[in-house]
Amino acid sequence: MTVGGRPGFVEHLEDLLAPLGAVVSRRMFGGWGFYCGGLFFAIADEEHVWLKVDGATRDAFVRAGAEPFVYLGKGRREVSLSYYTAPDLALDDPESMLPWARMGVEAARRARLTRRPRPPARRARPKAPGTGRTRRSRGRTATPPGRRRRRR
Repeated sequence: MTVGGRPGFVEHLEDLLAPLGAVVSRRMFGGWGFYCGGLFFAIADEEHVWLKVDGATRDAFVRAGAEPFVYLGKGRREVSLSYYTAPDLALDDPESMLPWARMGVEAARRARLTRRPRPPARRARPKAPGTGRTRRSRGRTATPPGRRRRRR
């Protein structure tokens, strides 16, 4: 069942994840992504939810019987991401989901701290003061509105 453009399962997940705080869900890649405090920590489709894992949390998910998020990439090669399904019992109520969701958020936080910084965006060359053109530009520039010539 779809309510307000969201499948019922996604609404159920929003209810389960509410104790984390301000959780935002967004449509993406044919599924849904979940953010908490700007951290991307979960992926869902119509039936499953996968939570972010790292070296500190992966073993707990594996011991609970979780499965990794795997998809077919280029060349029909399997690609596995750092997301594992939430244990079945965690899908029953918010109290059961909370420790697993917290592990997902913490894994996302650690991943953000360890990722390489992006290179700075390229900036346009600075304009020469008061000229309306860049320092290296050649040729005509626009005439200010008060100084336009009238054509006869």
